[in-house]
Amino acid sequence: MRAVGRLGLFGAAVAIAVSVVAFGHPSTGLAVVDPSSLAVRTATTRLVAATERKLAYWQYSFHTSGDSWVTWGPGGWTSGYLPGELWTSYALTGDTWFRDHAASRQTPLGKSVGSVDPVDIGMRYFYSYVQGYQLTGNKTYRTMALEAATSEARLYNPAVGALRSTQATDSCEVIVDDLVNVQLLEWGADNGGPASWREMAHRHALTTARDFVRDDGSVAHLVSYDATTGAIESTETQQALFSGTAWARGQAWAICGFTSAYKSSRDTTLLATARRVAERYLADLPADSVPYWDFRDADIPDAPKDSSAAAIAASGLLDLATVDPNPTNRVRYENAARDMLASLTSPSYFSTGTVPAILLHGTMNYFNPATVDCGQSFGDYFFLEALLRLRGMPTTQSPMHVRRAFANSGTARYVLDGRASTACTSKGKRWIDVDLGARRTVRAVGVAVQNGSTRSAPLKFYTSYDRRRWHLVTRAVSSGETSSLETYVLPPTRARFVRLSLSGTSRSSTNGISELRVY
Repeated sequence: MRAVGRLGLFGAAVAIAVSVVAFGHPSTGLAVVDPSSLAVRTATTRLVAATERKLAYWQYSFHTSGDSWVTWGPGGWTSGYLPGELWTSYALTGDTWFRDHAASRQTPLGKSVGSVDPVDIGMRYFYSYVQGYQLTGNKTYRTMALEAATSEARLYNPAVGALRSTQATDSCEVIVDDLVNVQLLEWGADNGGPASWREMAHRHALTTARDFVRDDGSVAHLVSYDATTGAIESTETQQALFSGTAWARGQAWAICGFTSAYKSSRDTTLLATARRVAERYLADLPADSVPYWDFRDADIPDAPKDSSAAAIAASGLLDLATVDPNPTNRVRYENAARDMLASLTSPSYFSTGTVPAILLHGTMNYFNPATVDCGQSFGDYFFLEALLRLRGMPTTQSPMHVRRAFANSGTARYVLDGRASTACTSKGKRWIDVDLGARRTVRAVGVAVQNGSTRSAPLKFYTSYDRRRWHLVTRAVSSGETSSLETYVLPPTRARFVRLSLSGTSRSSTNGISELRVY
């Protein structure tokens, strides 16, 4: 039976309008909003909740047609994205309504994990069951995800050094999209699966880097190999205008995929490739940072846009900005991603009418008129993922002076010492308070969870004038992607004291907070 329930704090906040914090886009003058703002978070998760309520238990969003979703069942290649949107909304808001609905929404996928077509299985189970495990620690989700990874590993062709993208065995067709699929194998190798899965994912990324990425940094969509010898038979396309052009979403998949592969392997060849495809993508962008569906379409500027490519690229660039060892590159990629998200949150691309998707003006398949200028489930997912990754970007705000920290268990002063090697640790339901010395307007809190790249922590933020009467301001769940500071935006609140309430992590009842900052 599907989970039901109220939206808690989220439900009380849906009246916040996207236009609250509007400003002009620096290149185009479009009315946009700060993508990390509460207004964007609220409007975005409201749309996710509306879709979840609208669709039947076994339906999964695919693309929009007018004011409705075109859907399919749990075997569709996009079926993992709606559970992923719900899980990400849970991380953004801390609202257990999203957690419960994510769990029930992914259940049909779990029931079919052993029989489903393994092609695109990574997309179906990485964004659903893997993310669910990361945020909750539910071991059943881990088991399901590992079973899916076992199926995906059967697609690997050692002669080619890549996973095939179709069931056909007489040839081995590989598409650039599969750079995202193999994340399931990367994760599986770190979570109980064989080490060979990591090598498969690594080899797949290296093969794609060698055979898909052109001299100018653009990427091909499909390469067909001889299944026995591994020799290239042809380089083709299914989505681009023709085989030699630059399909925007394929370029975005490449940014995400090569970055993930570098994070997993630390192979500098893959870092260099991630940079190359990112620079090509950025060089081809129009002024509003949302690409045309194919960068080489002769009809530009009258060609269709693809908002999903912008969302995928933005998330990938933010990921690259956290791992690139070059500080200049990190700033460049983050700023570019913020420009993309700023345009996507403008009225030109953000849905505020009857279209049920978050993002407007996506191009799924240019050659099918029904899927041009529509909303797309994967565009919405990666937009949410990018919002979540914004929390981990360095803030330009100066932290407030904190007079003292208190905790009902653990060494509170460690959260103020500026050292990641120390942490205030405790078990179970605990709290850490900081005294600002006087009443100030609190707008955000930065929190670094110890070992936060391998576990998530539910967090609640309270404020008080006197440390006797506390007001719950917001809640969230750490991303599970970083041990560095993540910045949680709060409604501007006058307070002298700020409390962080803890209740363990997705791995255990142990809390560990290495740093805490108030802005």
